[in-house]
Amino acid sequence: MRRQGRSRFSRRQILGASLAMGFGGLHVTFAQSIPGASPTADDAYALPEMLADVDWLETHVDDPDVVVVALTPREEFERGHIPGSRQIDWPALEVTDTTDDSLAAWRGDVERTITELNITPATTVVAYDEGTLFAARMWWVLHFLGHDDVRVLNGGLPAWQAAGNEVEIGSGG
Repeated sequence: MRRQGRSRFSRRQILGASLAMGFGGLHVTFAQSIPGASPTADDAYALPEMLADVDWLETHVDDPDVVVVALTPREEFERGHIPGSRQIDWPALEVTDTTDDSLAAWRGDVERTITELNITPATTVVAYDEGTLFAARMWWVLHFLGHDDVRVLNGGLPAWQAAGNEVEIGSGG
């Protein structure tokens, strides 16, 4: 018997389905979203501004206005990451209690965390993971907090490595 007023879906299931629907139709690289570029019909993405491709990141990885963030556990990050990237594990961004007081505390904690990552309103943030959906959590959280220039690296760390790019070993940036 189901309780009245309670959904049969958890917040996590609803968020996961929303993210899957939002990212499910994305197929254009960030470079193709530049005005004047003409993507082919096979490459059309609904929201290309949500992504950065490896080519774009290669030319911007040393840009002081670009902050690259790995959404991975510390151990995975230390085994290899995009040079100069910062690390955060997704549970640091998780909301477990949605009462007003808890959300206010969560917001304060997350704002301190992103400040420690050198993320400011003026920076472009490129979030990546190792092929999971955790980078999308960073995108969502930063947008929720009002940061507009956030992108997910299309293909994550596997795409970076497949393009022949070096990874940095150790604790990094």
